[in-house]
Amino acid sequence: KVIGTLMRISDYRRRKDGKLTLLVHPIERFAVTNVVQQFPYSVADVQLLPDFEKNSDGKSREMAVRETFQYMSYEHDTEVKLPLP
Repeated sequence: KVIGTLMRISDYRRRKDGKLTLLVHPIERFAVTNVVQQFPYSVADVQLLPDFEKNSDGKSREMAVRETFQYMSYEHDTEVKLPLP
């Protein structure tokens, strides 16, 4: 069984050699149920896999990952405003 992750592309950069660098955010996991096409691009039917797995603290994996990527107040100075490009 092939398992994958549905991703949202939030930003990209085209490099000088023509390749792309992508900034992606995971949305949901899925399982491939049927391969429809392989060439020139892969196309498949999929089944979304809800994430109900709990860790040892009783939290879902989704909540644990969200908390991991949250900034804590001691990690940055909220008074400093950096210019965005």
